[in-house]
Amino acid sequence: MNVAVNLVAAIILMVFQNEIIRILNAKGIIFGYVTDYLGIMKFFYLFIMVNLTFSMFIRSEGKPQLSLVFGLAGNIINIILDYFFIIKLGMGMKGAAWASGISVFIPFLFGVSYFCSRRSVYKFATFQLRPAVLRKMLFLGSAEFTAQIAVSITTYVLNWVLLRRIGISGVAALTIVGYVAFVQNMILTGIAIGIHPLISYYFGAKNREIIFGLLSIALKTVIWTGVGFCLLALGAGDGIVRIFARHNQELIAVAGNGLRLYSLSFVLNGYNIIAAAYFTSVGAAKESLSISVARSLLLVNILILLLPSLFGNAGIWLAAPAAELLTSGLAWWWFKKSKANLLKTELPTPAMHL
Repeated sequence: MNVAVNLVAAIILMVFQNEIIRILNAKGIIFGYVTDYLGIMKFFYLFIMVNLTFSMFIRSEGKPQLSLVFGLAGNIINIILDYFFIIKLGMGMKGAAWASGISVFIPFLFGVSYFCSRRSVYKFATFQLRPAVLRKMLFLGSAEFTAQIAVSITTYVLNWVLLRRIGISGVAALTIVGYVAFVQNMILTGIAIGIHPLISYYFGAKNREIIFGLLSIALKTVIWTGVGFCLLALGAGDGIVRIFARHNQELIAVAGNGLRLYSLSFVLNGYNIIAAAYFTSVGAAKESLSISVARSLLLVNILILLLPSLFGNAGIWLAAPAAELLTSGLAWWWFKKSKANLLKTELPTPAMHL
């Protein structure tokens, strides 16, 4: 199904590439850069998505280190090829695209080789369409789908507002803030992915003791991680921005202020990410979807459009913290109900301990 969906997406991109780029407002020299990059990468996106699928199955075999090795191999290859194609050969954006494409194709070959070997638990088999299984799969994955597609929608809205109110410097500032947020978000996502199979397993075993223990560890970890990133951004925001902005004082000022305000969202976004992962793990897709829609699509976009009229340009950066704060109240309420339901279940005998 992953292959089928991404083949359709790739074909659409191949046929309507220029139209899609224009819809996204890429004009002038930017249009050329995007065309150069997408013109090559559109042939490799399929391998990116299949690699994600391989990673899920390798981890579910109890081999997260192998999944990590495949991912690191691709990243190291990407860095080396970026230097070779961009710096040595002067290929520009096309070089960046070829580096990225090759660096995802090689781990894809590793994955195929692994699942064709005797070491893997899962094996390739003849595909059988099971509508009931497919419906349940799509329903349980709806929260993650919403979170991913919301990134594109929210980025588009943010770019539109920033261009209107601040200009090119605002969009450049968003990119810098996005780098910092991406690092923090990947740590949180890694924790969420890590607890997902464990909570699912012990939910099936009706072992609430371990479920509560895992949830407590995960929530404490992501909250302290968020606090750490927030304090770093508040205390060293301008220094972080200078790594990317160099001597552009206007950009340093806009991005530094934006990073300090946006970083307030780091304190609570982990709580909401773990909440969504938890409810997906226990089969509560409605609750998981509600949290994902609230924090990453509905509330944040409403606030991006509303808060600038109340707080000026600062309101653009405060939209994410406000959305996370409001969503955390919803997540807390769903957690409370879920805990009450779990307390009604009987513990297995003998009880297992974390």
